[in-house]
Amino acid sequence: MLVLGMIGCACYMLGDQLWMFLAYGQKSEELGLMLDSRWLDMPYWRFMASILLGAIGTPLYYLGFREMHGIVMKYVKTKADRRMAKVFQVGYLAGSMCWIYVHALCMVLSIVLKSVYETCGDLDAAVAVAERVLSCNLIPCLAAFAAGDGCLMIAMLALVGRKTLSVGKWALLCNPVLIPLIIGNLTTMLPWPVNQFDHFSESLGHLAILAVGMVVIYKEQENRNKKETGSS
Repeated sequence: MLVLGMIGCACYMLGDQLWMFLAYGQKSEELGLMLDSRWLDMPYWRFMASILLGAIGTPLYYLGFREMHGIVMKYVKTKADRRMAKVFQVGYLAGSMCWIYVHALCMVLSIVLKSVYETCGDLDAAVAVAERVLSCNLIPCLAAFAAGDGCLMIAMLALVGRKTLSVGKWALLCNPVLIPLIIGNLTTMLPWPVNQFDHFSESLGHLAILAVGMVVIYKEQENRNKKETGSS
C-alpha cells in the first residue's frame, strides 16, 4: 500500500512537470498571480494528461496514506501521540479529497488563459478571465493546503521529534512544507532550466512521508529478525 501511495505521489510529480518543466525549453514569464506565459504555447493534451495523472494519483495517494496512518497507530502510546495521529488522519483525508481539485484547477487556469487568448487575441482579457477563475477558488485552495499540508507537517514533526516513530532526525524534513521550502530556495540559486524542478517538490514531500513508513517497516522487521535469532 505504501508503494502504491508513492506511485500516486509520483503521478502528481509527473503531472506537475508535464505542466510546467517540459515547456519546450521556454523561460517562464509571469502574467499574473499563478499565471505563466508558457501555457500559451502548450498543446491542450498536456493539460488533459496532467489532469488524468492527478485522477490516477489521488486514489493511490489515499491507499498509501491510509496504510501510513495504520503504521502510526501501531506506535501510539500517549494522549499526545493519539492527538498527532488524529491530526495526521485529518491531513491525509483532506489531501485525498482536495488534491485532485487543486491539481485540476491549475490545469483549468492554463486552459482558460490559452483558450481566451486564442479566441479573442487579447492577452490582457485572457489574464483577467483566468484571474477571475483563480479568485473564486483561492480560499478553498488555501484551506486545502492548510488542512492537508499543514496537518501532515505538524503531525510528522511531532511524531518524529518525540520519537513515536523510530526513525532518525532526518525524517523531520519529510513533509510537504519543509521539502518545498528547502528545494525551492536551493533551486532559485541555480540556472534555468534546473530551477524549474521546484514544481514537483510538494508532492515529493508527500512521497517522503511514505518513505518514512517504509523505513519504519524495515526497522520493525530487522528487530523481529534479531529477536528470533537471539531466541534460537
